[in-house]
Amino acid sequence: MNLYYSTLIDRSTVTLTDQEARHCGRVLRKKIEDRIWVMDGQGTSYECQISSINKNEVVADILTSTAHKLPHHPHLAFGLIKNMARIEWLYEKVTEIGVQSITPLICARSERRHLRLDRLHKIIVSAAKQSLKFHLPKIHEPVEFDAYIGQTGYRQSFIAHYSPQHKNLWEYIKTSVPPVILIGPEGDFTTSEIASAHDNGIVGVNLGHSRLRAETASIVACTYLNASNA
Repeated sequence: MNLYYSTLIDRSTVTLTDQEARHCGRVLRKKIEDRIWVMDGQGTSYECQISSINKNEVVADILTSTAHKLPHHPHLAFGLIKNMARIEWLYEKVTEIGVQSITPLICARSERRHLRLDRLHKIIVSAAKQSLKFHLPKIHEPVEFDAYIGQTGYRQSFIAHYSPQHKNLWEYIKTSVPPVILIGPEGDFTTSEIASAHDNGIVGVNLGHSRLRAETASIVACTYLNASNA
């Protein structure tokens, strides 16, 4: 199934514009009366029938709609890394795996402080369509590490940092709420950042004995948390 994305949805019709319309009409050569499937990124998918089509716009009548339950996916907070290509790859892959939100953390060792959220939004939309995810993860502006961990409501939160005293993440039982996992930047979290996280009730965990890149650690953690809370 080819899945399209649109926010231009009313009670009876869906409108595709720009890249979505071009992909539908030019690439896949859809025609009037063909059926297509569209998602709104908020958990609803629509089976539609095309009623009009041109170069930059496709309008389709809604035949049926399906509401999809929000999965018990984790919230990912990762320390910003320098390489933008690797950041984009991280957003793509964790969207395919499944996350509820992605928050970049400005840590003491972060070499980047800004991101283009418009570019990242396009990446997660493409990844969600490819993997048939009907809920787009919320993507946030970068936030300072101390400000993030000082927020309230941090039940079932973990910070990945190897220590012989820490349990492996997969040793924890299923969480009752979508868990939060913090992953460090290049060079990892500093000693003071780890201590501050622990002071705020965030549990230290290991991801095994290998030294992982930040983006790899994010994928490992999200994969495990989704498998254990399915």
